[in-house]
Amino acid sequence: MGELPEIGKISPEIFNELIFPRLGAKSDSVLVGPQHGVDAGIVEIGGKAVSFTCDPVFIVPEYG
Repeated sequence: MGELPEIGKISPEIFNELIFPRLGAKSDSVLVGPQHGVDAGIVEIGGKAVSFTCDPVFIVPEYG
């Protein structure tokens, strides 16, 4: 396994080894699923494609 960074994004190797295998069952309704460095997914719901996105914000005291 690669070494975890002290701060910042993890490497694709760590994502593939530690996170990806634990994401749960696959579904045909997931059109764009979890990927390293991708902050959006697309799922088919009721015959329509719905985009989900996440851009986490970490609270850092220096940012106010």
